[in-house]
Amino acid sequence: MEMKLIYETAISPDNSWIAFTVETAVMGEEESVYLTHIWLAAADGSRCFQLTRGGEGCSEPAWSPDGKWLAFLSDRGGDSNVWLIR
Repeated sequence: MEMKLIYETAISPDNSWIAFTVETAVMGEEESVYLTHIWLAAADGSRCFQLTRGGEGCSEPAWSPDGKWLAFLSDRGGDSNVWLIR
């Protein structure tokens, strides 16, 4: 259950960043769920960090054509919506 799985990837238009989703198991006394969050990695391997956090999963990262925004789907707020991060 400690294994993390990488699923979706999206390369920025300038090929400098890779957005990807990581699925992890969250085990609790009341429930056990899988949560998926978005991570970013520099294409040259110099940096990697988690971009989204929280109790709602995020999926399907996609870059804007100019590479300034990253869109993704999440159930934050109760309904599945498109969210943007600059």
